[in-house]
Amino acid sequence: MTAEQRRWCIAICVIATFGCASSTPPPKTEKKPAVETLHGVTITDPYRWLEDQNSPETRAWIDRENAYTDKVLGDRPEKDLFSTRAGQLLKGDQLYLSVPRNGRIFYVRRAAGEEVFSLYMREGAHGPDHLLIDPAPWNPKHTTHVTFDDITSDGKLVVYDVREGGADEVTPHFLDADSGREVGLPLPLGLYFGVSVTPDHRTVYYSKELPEGTRLFRRSIDGGAEEKVFGDGYSPDKKVSFGISDDGRWLAAVVDNGAARVRREIFLKDLTAPDSPFKTVVDDLDVTTGIDFAGDTLVLTTLWNAPNVRIMTVSAANPERANWREIVPENKSLPIQAMTLAGGRIYVQYVENLKPRFVAYDLQGNKVDELTFDTLGTTDGLTGSWNSSQTYYTFSSFAVPPTI
Repeated sequence: MTAEQRRWCIAICVIATFGCASSTPPPKTEKKPAVETLHGVTITDPYRWLEDQNSPETRAWIDRENAYTDKVLGDRPEKDLFSTRAGQLLKGDQLYLSVPRNGRIFYVRRAAGEEVFSLYMREGAHGPDHLLIDPAPWNPKHTTHVTFDDITSDGKLVVYDVREGGADEVTPHFLDADSGREVGLPLPLGLYFGVSVTPDHRTVYYSKELPEGTRLFRRSIDGGAEEKVFGDGYSPDKKVSFGISDDGRWLAAVVDNGAARVRREIFLKDLTAPDSPFKTVVDDLDVTTGIDFAGDTLVLTTLWNAPNVRIMTVSAANPERANWREIVPENKSLPIQAMTLAGGRIYVQYVENLKPRFVAYDLQGNKVDELTFDTLGTTDGLTGSWNSSQTYYTFSSFAVPPTI
């Protein structure tokens, strides 16, 4: 049998498996309509009750769904074929880059045969693997997971999240990357939309979900009372996130109106002047605008009068929209996919003829570099920072495995 014939046989087995599965009725899911009005539109969600993952009703529903799956697939003759091959693929070595910081790179890795991902660091791209956090011994069921949340610009302090099972809520911890020891006091379990520590390692900023909506707080890394910084007055359908410049001077608060982010508000605060108010970057456009920091200059990606996105800059000291200046105009045939600041350059990502393409500009809009690919494939974008000397990306295609 040829390789092509084997592939067709597998495809037929898959179709047969799911065809048989459809003949057995799944357990019924109760409808409990939840009605609310958003932006003048009444929305009815019959399954919102399932979002409470800790309720007895939701846990019972999960148990019924799992039992149904086991019953349908448990006796299928193809089960061993698929489970053996799937197990081989899932247990291969996997590595995902997080971010480079001050010559160090941080990444999550699961070696072949391991059940969960661990947190690692290298001194430079080709240094030896240095294990920071291995959650495997914490839970015999291997359902405790860790991931990076933030790393300070000097590469010395790591914020990592601990998650149990598939929960949305996490517990952020702080780790000294040199000693491998925990520092400070972890934040309490919660639903966070970003955690970041200032360059002096003293203060942590974080956005978290409350019953009244998302709010931005700060607290000493060592614990103590938290102070609300931003968010009062925003309803629960508004999500507040934030970003801090690498030098720790500027804090950008970002408000997304709904999951579709069709409207975004951005406000900026100078943290060297604690009593100064937030300045408005934009709050009057029904479009999405992204923000990043190039020292004391804000670099913006915006759909404002540009359906394919354009790049603009503005001084952080005077960030009002009247002062915005276009440096990369909209490309009418190629939408901008993403923007990354790295090595004092603004890398703009396009997809052209099914190939990724990165064009780099300086702050005046002059083209200074370009990265192109001869092979059809995809990348997950560049990873770097304005002051970094290196940037990283992952490339993959039908014939090339994911390669950093």
